[in-house]
Amino acid sequence: MKIADIADRLSVSKQAVYQRIKRAGINVNTLKDQKSGEFTEESAAIIFNLFTNNSTEPFEKTTTVNAILTELESYKQRVESLTTHLCEIDQQLNEVTQERDYLRNALTQAQSALNQSQQLQAMMLQRMLPAPRQGIVERLRGIFRKGEPDKT
Repeated sequence: MKIADIADRLSVSKQAVYQRIKRAGINVNTLKDQKSGEFTEESAAIIFNLFTNNSTEPFEKTTTVNAILTELESYKQRVESLTTHLCEIDQQLNEVTQERDYLRNALTQAQSALNQSQQLQAMMLQRMLPAPRQGIVERLRGIFRKGEPDKT
């Protein structure tokens, strides 16, 4: 509901509505819906009561308290929403951390298996290759050093 609608219902100007709200000590933004920026039905009722209530002093205090309570309720809902969202993010973070730890462990195991495989392959190659034969020069050196030829 817009201020012009409220003014039309009360048969007063928009300026008179704003002045009455200001005189009651109410912040106009607390009466408006946070999303749409228009007055809610409850806030329109508060404004109508400002015009129907002749003794403004006791009503001002009640209206201000109601406006503050309405604002506090909207903050409470916002905090609950943010808390829920924060819990969801925390859960996602825990899941990502667990997945990271799992992948680190898998990588460590894969590296260990690769090292073992390479060592095994090197040992197999050593066994499969024939022993190096001594050439004629090594045999002659062996004869002159020891006095007899090497038998291989």
